[in-house]
Amino acid sequence: MAFKGITVNTAPEESAHIYAQDDAAIYQSIFGGDGVLNTGNKFKATVLSNNSIRVSDGLMCIGGHIGRTEYGSYNDLTIQNGAAGYNRNDIIYARFITNGNIDTYALAVKKGTAAAGVAVDPVMIQGNLYEGEASREYPLWRGRLGGVSITKVEQMFRIIPTIPDLEAQYDALNEGLGGKTIAEAIRDLNTDLAAANTALQSKAPSDHNHDSRYYTESEVNNLLGSLGPFDPRTSKIVIDSGYMILEKGSRLAYKTVIFEKNIHQFMPFLIYNDSCFNCPVDLTSSINGKTVQVNLVSQDPAQAAYGYNIWYLATIDK
Repeated sequence: MAFKGITVNTAPEESAHIYAQDDAAIYQSIFGGDGVLNTGNKFKATVLSNNSIRVSDGLMCIGGHIGRTEYGSYNDLTIQNGAAGYNRNDIIYARFITNGNIDTYALAVKKGTAAAGVAVDPVMIQGNLYEGEASREYPLWRGRLGGVSITKVEQMFRIIPTIPDLEAQYDALNEGLGGKTIAEAIRDLNTDLAAANTALQSKAPSDHNHDSRYYTESEVNNLLGSLGPFDPRTSKIVIDSGYMILEKGSRLAYKTVIFEKNIHQFMPFLIYNDSCFNCPVDLTSSINGKTVQVNLVSQDPAQAAYGYNIWYLATIDK
């Protein structure tokens, strides 16, 4: 079929020209993929018995096709009996099937294979509906069975944020970066790191070879992402640095970092030292409320005295 207009008026005597796949293409381009929209109870799962899980109301998108369970309604899905001594993963999923003219869209359970050891998930059909494939399945919940009992129900879907959600995330990220854009923050961070690197190089022996590179924009973006999910309405990102000294004859150093609010994630991600640029170290941290203890262990056999400049990322309460 050639190009056609969607949001256009046509003569009353003409046949219908807007189909479900047209709307699905629009929604797919907006949402960017499958997921559950951030409204209602988001298909909350409740275990009723070892043979039944109730899935509450929600709104979802599969390949751009929208499905809904009305508020106050629910779907009770049957889990087949487990077997003593065996583990199994059953998947509660949404299934969209089309024959080109008629579509079906429903919730169902896909039974996994029982295993004496670690159970694996059954395979989901991932047909590309936009390209004309006939079936696509999207997992919502994983029901883990240990013996005859449902031991855990785990979320498998992503939440598609609303526009206000995205605005809140953007505002929180900018606030965590001191009002700068991400590009500005990374630019200033690279400038600081370059200056620190130049200063540290001047302290090294003239015949010392080392890697003088500092973090690129993409590497810092990856490190920001590795902090994991956080709620931008209640948390913010902090980028800072600290200095640790490894005393002469010691291979251990400790530093306490105190924040004004509770910490959710903390990750040291860059080390410079003022004597040996390639000396191997291990760096760990432990969080306790507003306090982080950073532990540095040197692998240098000479156990010389070094000073380390450590950069870190953290998410803390606003």
